[in-house]
Amino acid sequence: MAQNVFIVELNETAKLFHKQSGKEKRDMAANMSGIRYVEALKPSHFMPREEPPTPDPKDPFGVILAHEMIGVDKLHADKITGNGIKIGIIDTGIDYKHPSLGGGFGPGHKVVGGWDFVGDAYDGFNNPVPGPDPHDKCSGHGTHVAGIIGAESNEKSKITLKGVAYEASLNAYRVGGCKGIPSEDAIAKAFLRGEKDGQDILVLAGGQIKGWTESALSRVAKRVASKNVVVITAAGNSGSAGSWYASSPLGGSGKNVISVASVETNVIPMLTALVRDKSDVQRGQKAILYMTKSGHPLHVEKPLPIFATSTDTNVADDACHRLPDGTPSLSEYLVIIRMGTCPVRQKLGNVAAKGGKFALIYDDGRGLDLADLGDYDAGLILAADERIDAGGSYGPAYDMFLGPSLAAPGTHIASTWPMELGRYCVLSGTSMAASFVAGSVALLLDAIKQGRTPAMVKNDIRARLQTTAQLIQSSRSHGPLWQTATKQGAGMINIYNAINYKTVVIPGELLLNDTTHFNGKHIITIYNMGPDPQTYKVSHIPAGTALTVEPNGILPKLGPVPLGSPSASKYVDLVPPTFDLPTGGHTTVLATISLPKGLSQTTFPVFSGFIKVEGKAENGKVETLHVTYMSLAASLKEKPIIDNMIGTFEKFPLPAIVNKDNRVQERPAEYTLLNGDIPTLVFQLAFGTAKLLVDLVDAHIDLQPSLESSYDDFPTDNPSIRCTGMKTVGNIETRSWVQRNRPLDDRSVGGFKDEVVAIDKFSNKKAIPNGDYRVLLRALRVTGDPSRLGDCESWLSPIVRIKAPKKLAKWCCS
Repeated sequence: MAQNVFIVELNETAKLFHKQSGKEKRDMAANMSGIRYVEALKPSHFMPREEPPTPDPKDPFGVILAHEMIGVDKLHADKITGNGIKIGIIDTGIDYKHPSLGGGFGPGHKVVGGWDFVGDAYDGFNNPVPGPDPHDKCSGHGTHVAGIIGAESNEKSKITLKGVAYEASLNAYRVGGCKGIPSEDAIAKAFLRGEKDGQDILVLAGGQIKGWTESALSRVAKRVASKNVVVITAAGNSGSAGSWYASSPLGGSGKNVISVASVETNVIPMLTALVRDKSDVQRGQKAILYMTKSGHPLHVEKPLPIFATSTDTNVADDACHRLPDGTPSLSEYLVIIRMGTCPVRQKLGNVAAKGGKFALIYDDGRGLDLADLGDYDAGLILAADERIDAGGSYGPAYDMFLGPSLAAPGTHIASTWPMELGRYCVLSGTSMAASFVAGSVALLLDAIKQGRTPAMVKNDIRARLQTTAQLIQSSRSHGPLWQTATKQGAGMINIYNAINYKTVVIPGELLLNDTTHFNGKHIITIYNMGPDPQTYKVSHIPAGTALTVEPNGILPKLGPVPLGSPSASKYVDLVPPTFDLPTGGHTTVLATISLPKGLSQTTFPVFSGFIKVEGKAENGKVETLHVTYMSLAASLKEKPIIDNMIGTFEKFPLPAIVNKDNRVQERPAEYTLLNGDIPTLVFQLAFGTAKLLVDLVDAHIDLQPSLESSYDDFPTDNPSIRCTGMKTVGNIETRSWVQRNRPLDDRSVGGFKDEVVAIDKFSNKKAIPNGDYRVLLRALRVTGDPSRLGDCESWLSPIVRIKAPKKLAKWCCS
């Protein structure tokens, strides 16, 4: 029910939550929430500002302070600005008309060129309309990325804004339209176009959840990187989905392909509101902080009472469903909603259905960083448990490459936004983190060009950033553990150290693989490129062990992934542990890493850590670097792929064939292929697979599948199943480098998204001839040989009888 509660916004705006001590953060966060006023239902007042806030021109939105986290501010002061470096941004285009992005397009401007591969109307499914103008006026994502990298205010700008590499030249390669998803084909073309155009850096602040270093885009990225182009990609924003769920392209064996995770910034652009409680004189008034997508306050023109969709601050699914019929019109209320269970945009849609126009979302304990507010006039109230933690997705890659490679600031980042959509915007995600890394690499290349950094560093930019990064601790819920490398990669970049350190360490990562293919011996090479001799010491820093799968199950643990205590350091042997290097000298260290004991293979634990290299010069200056290692204490080939548990919604075992009434087929059944009378294969994947096949086979095929089924008419017991080389009637669908299924958006329901394949035609578009068949589902296990017995999971359906009208019954010559 509605309550007589109001809020007053103060004249002070764009407040910063910056570098407080732990206690100060907790105290300030407690003041932020304001949720106690909802719980206690005390009356207060709200008076809106009519004008948008004017950020401090010396530090708009705290952007310059965010640069301090990775050393950008000191490099700018030292005249390292990315001058002469060319950066291609593969995204939704750039609003080059923005005064902070040069105000024009072509030679002589900040955005010097580019190409539109898709057009405004492209949504991921219709035909692209390419053209020469990559202007972003309707999406914003690419413009935001461009601002983080290269914004620079001029005399037309109302605020001061500087990108990481504000003197670099930008090229816009547009691969996404105004709405919908980017085109994978367009992304591949953009990579190749960027290489042809001579870009030094290509950044894809997005991608698709694949998790394979051999996916199509990963292969293109590695090819481009082999031509001396640094390729930077976002690791993805699906941390809640658990491990083995990173975005592609991933680094893999491409030395200069860098996948980036997100770290919470120590600066958050905030708006200030004042809660005045008239009924409680002792409490008086209280300031709270909230944030909006645009950085501007809610567009409220008069005092509004608060309506809480629930007075229970522990409710799991607040406003996830249609609000009760007795809910009044919410057009004259400020609506308070608890985050959790379903997407925030879904909650706001239910509020809007009751006329609601303004809302504040408060935290459920998982953080607000990635809350999607859509186009609603809503703000976010921060939780009390602020963390400095790596964000985004969890790796590793299915083929046991490190992903993400490293991390960078990515939450609450203010940057440019299309002029027609509001000019400036605050966003969070690995896209923002990847943008910081792209700008940082431009600074590094600038420093190499100026002779301030050893030229040899250019051969392996990723290793230089990894070895000079800052390690990140896990959240307080895990205690003082260092965060698993599957979450933070090698840590948060410190570009100042990457440029100024005189010690060079190669490689940046050691990949130990799984237990079946374990490789525990690695050579680390240390170079002293400084003017003075240095004394070095190497040691081991263990990280938390990621327990990636439910114990004795096959489904992944959802994020945040639980961390087990790291094993004792005795399983890492380093020879020699100390040594001296003269100027220009180098040596090697043999790192021997053994499989730790006491880890349950049923959880598919990924253990990781860091080999610390500490150098001390004669003048007392110390340089601390590290090399990241990672391994799976289990066999990838033993990890089940196809989930044969009970489906979340279907309430029957999967895989299954269902009819048009969504009823499972348990015995032979007939289908006409007309008016929805189509057999449909429903299944879920608990892990990735390099090859997924759905085929029709003869109804009387002589084989025993690896997965049991619930129907009665089972084929004969002849275990002859293989992933390739089998005689089939025809292929329905083939997929390569497939990701596992993601969790449902509604976490209160549990379970994962279904895969659905209609058995209505062959993959070559030809009709299925009338007859009796079975549907054969096959998935190749990771590291499996498709020609070997047992390396493929398989499932056979009951008999599917196709009895279509003659005009549909055309034989398929497959």
